[in-house]
Order: sequence, then C-alpha cells, then structure tokens
Amino acid sequence: MAKKRLLKSIPGSSVSLSSQDKLQTQLQTLLEQQKYRQALDAIQKAQRSQPDVKFTPSEAEIWLLQGKQEVDEGEFKLAEKSLNRSLELGLTGEPYYWLAKSLVALDRLDDAIALIRSVFEDGSLPKDYSICYAKLLLLKGDVEAVEQLLKKQSKRFPAVQRHWIRGVLALKTDDPEAALTSFQKVKQPVTPGDRPVIWQIYTQQILGEWDAAALRLGLGMQTQTMWSFAPSRPTYTQHPLLQRLALLQHVKTGHPPLEQMTFIKGDQAFTELVDVLTLIEFIDEKNPHEAAHLLLNQDSRSTQFPELASIRPALLTLAGQQSLEEGEMSCAAEFWQILQKEQGFDPQLAVNLMAALNESGDYQNLQRLLTRLLKWLEQEIKQHPQNWPDERRKAALTYGYCRLADTLMALGRERTALGELRKAEQIDPRSPK
Repeated sequence: MAKKRLLKSIPGSSVSLSSQDKLQTQLQTLLEQQKYRQALDAIQKAQRSQPDVKFTPSEAEIWLLQGKQEVDEGEFKLAEKSLNRSLELGLTGEPYYWLAKSLVALDRLDDAIALIRSVFEDGSLPKDYSICYAKLLLLKGDVEAVEQLLKKQSKRFPAVQRHWIRGVLALKTDDPEAALTSFQKVKQPVTPGDRPVIWQIYTQQILGEWDAAALRLGLGMQTQTMWSFAPSRPTYTQHPLLQRLALLQHVKTGHPPLEQMTFIKGDQAFTELVDVLTLIEFIDEKNPHEAAHLLLNQDSRSTQFPELASIRPALLTLAGQQSLEEGEMSCAAEFWQILQKEQGFDPQLAVNLMAALNESGDYQNLQRLLTRLLKWLEQEIKQHPQNWPDERRKAALTYGYCRLADTLMALGRERTALGELRKAEQIDPRSPK
C-alpha cells in the first residue's frame, strides 16, 4: 500500500536535502494520520517554490488514497474528481476500480462500463482488475457478454476470477451445484473487500444445505479465544452481507432463536428489518406488550414497512390490556395515551386508561383525561338524551366529578377539588359518592 511505503528523500535532487527531508517528514506524518488532502496541499505548496522537489509516494498515489477515503465516507462525487486526478497523473489499475465503484454509487452504471470497457479493450487495464469489466456487465444484466468474454478472452482473467465468473453464471442458469463447485475454488478476494465465503454460503442456502451454511456462518456456536474464556464474535457479524445471510437462515429454519443472535448495527434499513422480525415473533408468541415497545422505537420517518401503520391501533390496544393484567401500569398508560392521541377520543378506552393512570400515580394526566371525559359525557347527554335516563345521567356525572375531585386532591389542589365536589352535589345531593 502506498501509505505504508517507506517515505524517504530521493538523492540527486537539485533541491537542498534539508528541504526534501522536511517535506518527507511532513508527508509521512500526514499519511500516517490519513490526512491525504493536507498532504496534497503540502506538496503543491512545496512545488510552487521548488518545482523539482522529490518525494514518495507519488502525488498520483496520494490522490488514489484520497479517493478511496472519500468512497469509504460516501463522498462519491469528490472521489470521482480525486480518482480522475490520480489517472491524469499516470497511475493505472486500482484507480479504475474505485472510480467505477464511485460511478455505480452515483447511479451511472453506463459511464462505469464505458470507462472500464475502454481500458479493457486497449489492454491498459491490469489483469488483476479485469474482473471489474465482468462485474459491471453482470450488474447491467448482460450475461451473454460475460459468457463471450469467458469464452473468447479467458486468458485476460486470472484463474480465481474465472472461477468466480463461472459461479455467477451458473447461478444465473439455475445450476447452484455447479456454482458452489466454482465458488469453493475462489480462495481470495477478486476485488477489494470481497469475501468469497459470502458466495459459498449464499449458494449453500439456495441448495437447502442449511446445516453447512449455519456452520460457515458461526450460528449456534460459541468459540473461545486463545486468551480467555469469553466467546469470540460470531462469523456472521463480521460483514453486513453475512448478517443478512444469517437472518435469512433464521427466517427459513427458525434457528437459532432471534433473541440469541447478535447483530452489529450500522445499516439502518437492516436494523429496522431485524426489529420488525422480532416484533412479528413477539406477536406470534402472544406478547403484544414487547411487540408494542419495539413498534414505538421504530423511526416514525421510515417508510420501509408501511404495513406497520395498519396493525398499530390493534397492537397498542392489546399491549395496554396485557400490561394492565401484568401490573405494568405505566406501560399500559403509555400505550393507551398514544392510542388516544392518534385515534381520537374513545370513551371506553378512556375508562380503561383511567385505571392505568390512577394505578401508576400519574395524576396530572388523569386529571386531564377526566376533564375531557366529563366534557364528552355532557355533550353526549345533550345530543342523545334518550340514551341517558335521569338515574343513569346522575350516576355517571356524579361519579365523574367525584373522581376528578379525588384526583385534584392528590395533586394538592384542594380548593379546585371542592368546586368539583359541589358540582356533584348539585347534580345528585343524595348520592353516596
């Protein structure tokens, strides 16, 4: 790697040795800190006063490092500029790969294919990077072109690349047995960051070889480190695609239980997927309480699972009921308050919520709820008097005002409580309440 190369001054320069040494030392420090942009600025500054200054690695190599860093950070437009500059300064091979990767990320697949095709056809693309052309054509869906490359120009591809291409082509023709045979011959990455084991496990899962796939993923196994008895990280946590394959393994086989699996968070979409699967399993286990907590933890701005909106009211209703039965009053109050806010006022839900708020000691919200309930009750009696004979009307209103008075007393508002109690007395002076 360029950043690991020994930085040293080049003898024979007309520039004073002390100036070169100073630049080399500065570059070494900046490269070790991965401050590539500052390193490039230092080079440009030195070249303005000393055009023939010598240094290693080359400026082109540092532009490559800068471009790779920008790719890692998702700054693909900046990476495109940096990698093009690296090519302009004469570097070949690796910059083409990272530039094509940036173009694909920018949704410019055709530009990436045109870039790699030109250097592949004129022979300037190093053999180690020939696979880039095949990969881009496969992304385009041009299987026939890849088949022709393998048939007519197979010598342009190292053996490991030919095995990988044959494996993918076999999958395309629904021949996973042949694909697995080819993938098992791939012992090293064909492009930076590749993990051959991912293709092998994926093909094993297609073949239904779930036990073999589980073994490769490290599912259900805890290995001891050589230094302690603490279990090491499962294999599937070492790459985002391995985590997805592990989750697929669970969905298809039910093993291991989701609560026993460990996932490294990073991809928000994947994290949401795991949460939703866990939520569904809680529902299947008749545990709406835990399912509702997961539901409420979901990012409300996400649109990945719009179906959650349709089950939300029923789930919060059931979760509140389960919480109430289990004595988790604060949870019941939380679920039903959210439901009341989102679905509009429901008198039956309000009655249930009263009990949860009272038991959890949330008198402030209980006072607000009772005030709203009494307002609804008075409007209901006025609009539908036939449903409220005198005795029922008196009993309901008296109970409501007495409960409100009790709640106000708990809040230390004795004078206001007395006023509500007098209202109850005026409605039914003989009520035992």
